[in-house]
Amino acid sequence: IPENTIHLNVSGDVLYNVNFDIGGFQFNIDGDITSSASGGDASVAGFTVSASGSTVLAFSFTGSVIASGCGTLTVLNLNGNPTGLSNIVFSSSAAQGSESIEVLYYQP
Repeated sequence: IPENTIHLNVSGDVLYNVNFDIGGFQFNIDGDITSSASGGDASVAGFTVSASGSTVLAFSFTGSVIASGCGTLTVLNLNGNPTGLSNIVFSSSAAQGSESIEVLYYQP
């Protein structure tokens, strides 16, 4: 997928490709809801991932990051057929306050 984008596939995998270390992220699921999120690089990095309804929020209490590059961000337990992700907010490891980096939804 293109740089600085994320994509949700049919099995619930949220894929990413970014050119910065991820300090946290948040997004909404369009057209569906989730009861949980687990696994992926967010889990490996020790992030706390909160997923309920149509909102997913993740960050680290210890300051760990997800390294720049590409992979599976997290895996959502979906209830239906989502149409995409929106209201995407990513922060770098050096983010101050409300500073965010533009990451777009990629729809192939």
